[in-house]
Amino acid sequence: MKKMQLQHPGSWLVNRLTLPMLFLLAACTAGTPALDTDNQTAESSGIIVRARTDCTVAALDETIRLTLSVTAPPHVQLHLPEVGAMIAGLRIVDFGETGPTTIDNRIVVEKWFDLRADIRGAYIIPAMTVRALDRNESREITTPQIFIKVGVPSAWSDNATMQDIIDIKPLVVLPRDLRPFIIAAVSVLVLLVCGLALWFYIRKRRASSTAPPKAAHILAYEQLEQLERDGLLERGSVQEYYIRLSDIFRHYLQNRFVIPAVEQTTQELLRSIGLLPDMPNKIKSSTRDFLRYADLVKFAKYCPENDAGQRDLRQVRESIDQTRLDVREDGQVQTDSMRGGDRQ
Repeated sequence: MKKMQLQHPGSWLVNRLTLPMLFLLAACTAGTPALDTDNQTAESSGIIVRARTDCTVAALDETIRLTLSVTAPPHVQLHLPEVGAMIAGLRIVDFGETGPTTIDNRIVVEKWFDLRADIRGAYIIPAMTVRALDRNESREITTPQIFIKVGVPSAWSDNATMQDIIDIKPLVVLPRDLRPFIIAAVSVLVLLVCGLALWFYIRKRRASSTAPPKAAHILAYEQLEQLERDGLLERGSVQEYYIRLSDIFRHYLQNRFVIPAVEQTTQELLRSIGLLPDMPNKIKSSTRDFLRYADLVKFAKYCPENDAGQRDLRQVRESIDQTRLDVREDGQVQTDSMRGGDRQ
């Protein structure tokens, strides 16, 4: 007679239900894809929009690249969003765009952005919407959000996990930067040179301003002697000779009688000379004749006689002799008429 094993009623029920539940669980998990945090993809009617970053955990000084790519049939018109205005808290240090390129009879457009955070914390790259126009039908495809965590500097982390704590290195003596001291020394030297140059310039100006000016007749005599040494008449430069002779006489009249003889025309100058009480009538007449004759040579290109140049030079010198002012040792000023009275 065989022995019969008695089973607990509960264990028999568990054995009958366990096997079907295992098969059901395997069937449900077989078609479920794994979660990919670096690739956020959205698809609609053959249009694939993907937003991804090269890392989701980054160091504070590490660059994060965000890429937005769209794959679509060739006849679809794509409008990608302006990503720069959507990113908050992250700086865009570089960006670019590739495409459209054709791969397997489909177009691929891609935009990329290099991002960097200034403070530690968690950041969200918001959902991005791509608008597609397919045969007058407009569709919008939106990607999910991307979460990024920015941690410690890259010297202490490798992108996703913390490395072992690195021992503190010994102190390093940095070389001293001497450029600020050199720039300061050069600046002081330049200021010193400029100050000395300004001091010498002011001193020279003061010395020249305090020096007594030459008398009008002495200056005219020196200029007449230089005119004779230049030998313009001997070289045939008659017009240039009369231009200089007339200019010397006009400057003398201006310095001696304080009239604008250099700027005035000949007619204006003759009227001014006629009103001078200190000039004898004889000198007024000879001055009038010389100025008009000089204008004929200067402007009308009149060809004077051979000895006219020396004659007019003597006449100018005689007019200066008769009208010059001399200062005596007692400080009194005397004219030619006074000198004649002294001689008498």
